[in-house]
Amino acid sequence: QAKRYSWAMENMTIEIKVPFLGESISEATISKLYVRAGDAVKSDDLIAEIETEKANFVITAPTNGVIAALKVKEGDIIEVGTLIALMS
Repeated sequence: QAKRYSWAMENMTIEIKVPFLGESISEATISKLYVRAGDAVKSDDLIAEIETEKANFVITAPTNGVIAALKVKEGDIIEVGTLIALMS
């Protein structure tokens, strides 16, 4: 079952971060990016898919906006709380 995004708003920029993935999961791999910097997205559009040893998760856009920057690339091994993208 897919888990949702983690984000925080600061100065009209939305930070999209890796959410808490479960008690024993501390890292994951970016398996697919669905967007590039400059892409317009709508609320709930797919941003990324991440894989762990136990499950796959999707990260979605929290609101309508534009992807200002991607901070990861496919294949990156990331930890919970890692910044994936910035939205404006």
